[in-house]
Amino acid sequence: MLAVSALIFAVHGAADALELFITFVPHNPAAFALYTGWILSLVILLVVIHESLHILAAALLGYDVALQVHINTRLDWMVSVVTFGDFQTRLETAVIALAPLALFTPFGIVALAVGGEGLVIAAGVLLAVNAAGAVLDVRTVLLMLSLPSGTLVRHDDTGREQYYAPEKNS
Repeated sequence: MLAVSALIFAVHGAADALELFITFVPHNPAAFALYTGWILSLVILLVVIHESLHILAAALLGYDVALQVHINTRLDWMVSVVTFGDFQTRLETAVIALAPLALFTPFGIVALAVGGEGLVIAAGVLLAVNAAGAVLDVRTVLLMLSLPSGTLVRHDDTGREQYYAPEKNS
């Protein structure tokens, strides 16, 4: 969130950024409840859109796609997109994993630059939520890059990822 605040400051200048944050700071309990509800609703919407972009990328690559939600505790949960049965190449895995980051980030930055007060706050939340979600997406790509060229990924019936690396010739 600090990076998003710095970006708002850089794009809009100190005076406008400070006025923007003062405008949106809740001044009473009712305003705080409304503001919190608005932010939480936006976060939920952005998680749904983020995962939908993974689904869209996988579907455009021709995969049969499912959405899985893993809930360990109330605060420990994860949503993931699973392509059942088919093998994905490293490039296809990267395209699916990075689709939300590649599409949301430019949109969010433009919205920060040209948006009014409400849009700037929404864009800030979009960038923060998308960046948080992208951490695991980038981890997936880095894992794939660490595996040998020709490695394939497959999701089994439970949604668990399986990696198939080619054997090295001696």
